[in-house]
Amino acid sequence: MSSGKPDEPHELANESEDDGLARLSQQYQRSRSVSAYDVLDTEVQQEESDSDDPMNERLEGGEEGDSEILQRLAGFLGRGPNGPSGEGLAALLGANGEGLAGFFGFEARGEVRGSALNLLIDGIARRDDSYLILETLNELSEKLLMMNNLVAERTIPANRLTKNIVDVLTDPLLMEELELQLVACRCLQNLLDLSTDYVPAVVANSGIEALQAKLLEISYIDLAEQALQTLEVISRVDGRAVMRRTGLGACFQYLDFFTIHAQRRVLTLAANATVRVGVRDYSKVQEVFPAIARVAAEYEDVPAAEKAWLAISNIVHAYQGHPDHLELLFADPRLLAKMCSVVAAMSPKKRSAQISYTVSLKLLQSLSLLVASSPQIACLVLQHGDTGSMIFSALNGYSENTQAEKMFSLDTLMSTPKELVLGFLNFICLVIPFNQTAQELSPLVGTFLHKQSAAYLERNAARRELYTRTDTWPCFRAFVDDIYALLIDIYPATVDFSTRRRVLVAFIRIFEVLSPSEITTISSDATIVSLLASVIIKSKSSVVEEIARRGARTVNDTLLLTGALYITEILIDKVPSVVEVFERDGLLQDAEGLLSCLDAFSEDDDPDQSHSAGEYDDEDEDIEDEDIEDEEHEHEGEHSENLGEDSESDSSHSSESNFIYTPPTLDADVAPQFAPSNAKQALGVLHLVCTALGKTYRAVQPSASTTKLEHMRLLQDVVRTLSSPELARIGWTKVWVDLRQALQGSNNVGVSSYELISSGVIDAMARALGPSGSRNCAECFSEVFDSEAGPLLVGKLQDALTRSESFEVISSDSKEGSIASCSIAMTKQVALELAFEGDGEEIPSVLRNLSLQVQAIATFQSIEQFLRGKIDFLDRLQDVMGEMSSDQWHLQFEINGEVIPVETAIYGAIYKSLQNDGEAVDPHQIWSKMHLVTFRKVLGVATPAPMDRSLLNDEGELEDSTPVSILRLLGSIRTHLRAPAALFVNWKLSAKLKRQLDEPLVVASGLLPHWCIQIARQFPFLFPLETRLYFLKSTSFGYSRMLQLWQSRASEDTDPASATSQLGAQHKQKVRIKREQMFPSALKVLALYGAHPSVLEIEFSDEVGTGLGPTLEFYAEVSKEFTRRELKLWRCEDFDVSEGYVGPGLFPAPLTGLEAEISVKLKQFAMLGKFIAKSLLDGRIVDFRFNPAFFRLTRTTDLDAVKEVDPQLWRSLLQLSGANLEDLSLSFTLPGYFDYPLRENGSAIDVGPANIDCYIAAVVDATVGVGVEKQLRAFVKGFSEVIPYESMHMFTPEEKVNLFGGSGELEDWSFEAIRSAVKAAHGYTSDHPTVINFVLVLSELDPALRRNFVQFLTGSPMLPLGGFKALKPEFTIVLKHNEDGLGPDDYLPSVMTCANYLKLPNYSSVGVMRERMLVAINEGLGAFLLS
Repeated sequence: MSSGKPDEPHELANESEDDGLARLSQQYQRSRSVSAYDVLDTEVQQEESDSDDPMNERLEGGEEGDSEILQRLAGFLGRGPNGPSGEGLAALLGANGEGLAGFFGFEARGEVRGSALNLLIDGIARRDDSYLILETLNELSEKLLMMNNLVAERTIPANRLTKNIVDVLTDPLLMEELELQLVACRCLQNLLDLSTDYVPAVVANSGIEALQAKLLEISYIDLAEQALQTLEVISRVDGRAVMRRTGLGACFQYLDFFTIHAQRRVLTLAANATVRVGVRDYSKVQEVFPAIARVAAEYEDVPAAEKAWLAISNIVHAYQGHPDHLELLFADPRLLAKMCSVVAAMSPKKRSAQISYTVSLKLLQSLSLLVASSPQIACLVLQHGDTGSMIFSALNGYSENTQAEKMFSLDTLMSTPKELVLGFLNFICLVIPFNQTAQELSPLVGTFLHKQSAAYLERNAARRELYTRTDTWPCFRAFVDDIYALLIDIYPATVDFSTRRRVLVAFIRIFEVLSPSEITTISSDATIVSLLASVIIKSKSSVVEEIARRGARTVNDTLLLTGALYITEILIDKVPSVVEVFERDGLLQDAEGLLSCLDAFSEDDDPDQSHSAGEYDDEDEDIEDEDIEDEEHEHEGEHSENLGEDSESDSSHSSESNFIYTPPTLDADVAPQFAPSNAKQALGVLHLVCTALGKTYRAVQPSASTTKLEHMRLLQDVVRTLSSPELARIGWTKVWVDLRQALQGSNNVGVSSYELISSGVIDAMARALGPSGSRNCAECFSEVFDSEAGPLLVGKLQDALTRSESFEVISSDSKEGSIASCSIAMTKQVALELAFEGDGEEIPSVLRNLSLQVQAIATFQSIEQFLRGKIDFLDRLQDVMGEMSSDQWHLQFEINGEVIPVETAIYGAIYKSLQNDGEAVDPHQIWSKMHLVTFRKVLGVATPAPMDRSLLNDEGELEDSTPVSILRLLGSIRTHLRAPAALFVNWKLSAKLKRQLDEPLVVASGLLPHWCIQIARQFPFLFPLETRLYFLKSTSFGYSRMLQLWQSRASEDTDPASATSQLGAQHKQKVRIKREQMFPSALKVLALYGAHPSVLEIEFSDEVGTGLGPTLEFYAEVSKEFTRRELKLWRCEDFDVSEGYVGPGLFPAPLTGLEAEISVKLKQFAMLGKFIAKSLLDGRIVDFRFNPAFFRLTRTTDLDAVKEVDPQLWRSLLQLSGANLEDLSLSFTLPGYFDYPLRENGSAIDVGPANIDCYIAAVVDATVGVGVEKQLRAFVKGFSEVIPYESMHMFTPEEKVNLFGGSGELEDWSFEAIRSAVKAAHGYTSDHPTVINFVLVLSELDPALRRNFVQFLTGSPMLPLGGFKALKPEFTIVLKHNEDGLGPDDYLPSVMTCANYLKLPNYSSVGVMRERMLVAINEGLGAFLLS
């Protein structure tokens, strides 16, 4: 085959076949961008020995197309042994290489002639015949519509074409030719749709002015809308040009006359045009701003209003450095009030949200910029915005409570996205002024190492002055009262540094600006003291450790400690009475100890020593962000304008693009307190704060408190008494009474958490109440610590745990992020250098040294598949010449000489290779370096890895320490104290565990710190159910399910089109079964696919239903089949009845019958375990009512254990001790199961006084011991084939009952709960009478009808945990329209079970609705048909 260049085959002939083949294959790979797998972005780099080859220069020079390379490759491969033959593979490729091109997935490039297009362009410049111009434009428009982008680049003279089209639009002679004008606009848009690179040509040729002119006087509505559409396309690339050239007045002039789609386009254009507008554009912005504000505040169309708010947000960002401009634009307080109401409704889970969640976040950022830029606007916001209610209403969207409250549980705050919490904290900090002259230390802490402009200080002074007005100060005080408790709760609900820093900044500003009496009013309790104690004890240990290392790696802990100590100093200075509380909590003692360490560090430090190792690497980017606002204020309008002009493109800010929210960078105002440039400077400021605190404390000089001595004396007595080897019952009672009195104290002053730790009573109690403690001790403890004293003790221990623990969180990146940023981190890539080790002839030379950019979350199996694909392709090429090897082989990877299993995550392997002695690895080392991975080709099939779904590394144990002692004591108390489970939840540890699980790279790589694993397993009561479920799904469901979990979380909490979609979709296994053979088919399906990682979907034969609905019904019906009496799997009262189903309280019946029957029952229990585990893995709902004793799985001979399983049998056994046994005629067979002998030949052995105790023990053992042991083991074995059953030990037996279908009693069917969960759409609103009546009917259903309705709606008779709110997709009601002259009352409701979608006619009355709904429920069960 000839390539058209006679010299090239000659050059190839001078090479060996292997070298030529490798060279051509390599050149082809360089000419195309090949990505065989989604997780790999590869660049195959040629060896240095080939870099000077002249052939490479020609192939890479751009003169030769892909098809020519393929022709040469084909010609080379087509040669026979003695030279070119013109046959072989070349014959298969075709004349232009189409065959091989198809193999690679691209088309050969052809030539395009542009002469016809040029004639058309010249034709529209003619003016002799308007009809010819119209036809020419039509033909040109069609060509542009069908043209390829690559062809357009080579053939379209953009400037001439756009000039001629614009001339048509502006020619006075053609103004009346409206159809021609319309086609000209459409032609222009088709050009821009082809490529936005033509936008500059349109702008340069006055295209914007021409299009705007079509909107000034509308003669033809289609022409106006086409002009709008074209302008909107231009605005995506150069929106500022649209604003600067003609403004947006023409677009808004006839806004109300446009269709709703045209209106949305106008607002989209406005949103794009307001991105990065400059000062010189202000007059045009001011002209159009009222129209934009009117749409935002008044329009009911959500997309239009959303674009309007986005435009307003862009304007605020553009003029944040010009408060005078903003004050003119936002002079109307009604607009500010409306902004606050929109922000209040924000939540991706809230039905009443007015605009999307991401745009709401940007609007919140804009509100923060407004109050930061202008004190006058800040006053208006406080007076008219109801800011406290705004914050609580937005956060309420993440609360399980359906009622709006101003108090939230910490689990609500933990489930709130980080970016939302940060947004509100920024707003709070910016609203509150700071005191710049009150005391000597305040200016230092407010300005150290941070440049503050005069304008910044002037704004702060003006804000303080304006707040003192009588009409503003009450609003400000109400705002502070609202957010004070919220700030207290936010700190322990997160471990994120930026969030905690802002909380401390807010407290600093609050306490600086308020008077002593006002501080006493809002901080009357000891919560702030407990918070400060927790901050100081945690940060102090880290700082002291860093000081011992002669420098700090980061300044985070130093800054938090500085803030907490500074707050302590402010409080002592303003409210001296708090000194006693601080002393008792150990704050001042900690400060004194820290000061000693800092003094020693300062004395030993060499002033000339370099501290490069302690540079502030982790926060440099954050600090640069904090300087942005001051710089913009100093440069004012010129700076803002230049930002836009220097930008290459504003398309990334287009309202049409996927908007990813980033927290606002406002911190020249938010956090000037924390801005040192390195660790040494941070320690220096900390030293000054500690010194000032000591000075203030000495000035107060408090006297010793007798109350403190009294309760400490009691504690010491308790410790001494608990050390005694043995006590009588009265002695134990006195010990616990003394402890209770010490905790309660006198005058409302009891033992502090610091005193509790330092006294040694925790260790003493842990020994006394532990497994080796006496029974009298535990019983007396339970009696003394009743419902009032018990919670007090647990609360003190929780405070002690919170202040003493310092468990580390491992991060995969130096900047902690939100769910969105963590999800994006899953797609982050690491650089690998793959080096082949072994015989050079085993693989082609082109693959022996590779540089790859690989997603860190991928496994080495992905790399192996990628390399195999390359090797197999080259082997197939060699096969044409008869050289392909048939040997089986696999690749083996190594890092630092250690073999890496292919199922290992790449991030985890690199992390462990960099780890020294178990210390945490700086993520910067992973992302900034290229890591060497060697690989070799190994003959034979790779040994499959054992199927282990767990992502946990069980290495490591909890070391003995104060926190661990507290944990063990809490565990012992929980067994002896009857108290609600919520009392034992520690929200700080819950926040830490959740934060650690929010690191998908760490979890997927098996790098969870051992404290997460051990505490979650040994002390699961510390975490709420939601957190434990999150832990289970993240660590025990397997690698692929963990990725899917994160993709679903990202789509729920941010934009559904998130970057994690690159990771692929979960594989689904669809199975069709016959409904009449449900149970046997289910057993076969479980045997085949039960342990498979794919999602199981069921369809029923002869039914049209598919997807979620039939699958849920399958799980519900199979659950029911497992409880059939005829299976004889479960205990029941009517032993002789073989028909029907066993009711609630399922517990295994003792095994009876022949060996074959027993074997079948055990297999069914194993299938039951697999079935339940599969439902948990796939997120399906099952319908069982297990007895909690079923999940205790402990063999026991305790008679009380029978009470839970069979109360009637338990009562009978109790009565045997005093009964006349001869009258009862009992034998050694199990009551109710007379074919189950308790002894060999038990039916012939009578029960009498001599053997009654043996009989009772045997009955107990057969009921809850050996009689059910095999069934329970089979269940666990089947369950563990899908999910490790050990992972379920985090849940109590009662929680397992609810997880596996017993949560029906917990479902909330109240009117308020249903209404808050229902979404009305497509003909209905949430306030529509029909919707309200429907909710009323639902709330009045009895339990049986509730189950039927839920099965009618979803396919399952059970709601998920969380009730209607937890339905996914959400429960939606839409209007069912009438047809064929029928009325609404003639129709039944219908559903789409896969979408939880109810089509409800607009019934004439509640009675008709109830009747028709019951008919639909009863008739719709049992089949999936078309409605």
